[in-house]
Amino acid sequence: FMHTALALASIGLGFITLVKPKGTRWHRAVGMAYVFAMFGMNVTALTIFEAFGGFGVFHVLSLVSVTTLLFGFGAAYLRRPPDAWIDAHAHLMAWSYVGLVAAAFSEIAVRIPGVPFGPGVAVPSFLIPIIGGFWIRRTLGAAAAKRRRGAGI
Repeated sequence: FMHTALALASIGLGFITLVKPKGTRWHRAVGMAYVFAMFGMNVTALTIFEAFGGFGVFHVLSLVSVTTLLFGFGAAYLRRPPDAWIDAHAHLMAWSYVGLVAAAFSEIAVRIPGVPFGPGVAVPSFLIPIIGGFWIRRTLGAAAAKRRRGAGI
């Protein structure tokens, strides 16, 4: 139950963070809530063993998710690297959200009667990062170019 509640909170908080203006007090507050919800969701994921009876691929993906989350948060918190922390933060947090959405669609797919487990996980896990990658490149690439123009680079 806790894993699902934190996942749903992460989906909502992440969406709000993505669509609202960046750099505001609101962005920081909702973003922190997203980080805590995602961290909690990933910790609870590491305690779920029903699918494989032990440590499995989803546990590895949870560790990847935590790493992406911590480096994305760390870039903003530490303002490192000094000349690229905004881009590092934006990309890592965006990929964090794409991974969350891919996991959510995989979870939904395998619960649809008649959908085999393998394809139910593989198809969303393949397609959503591709779509997310295009979205990240288009959205964050344009934002980075705008920042460079504003800085005279």
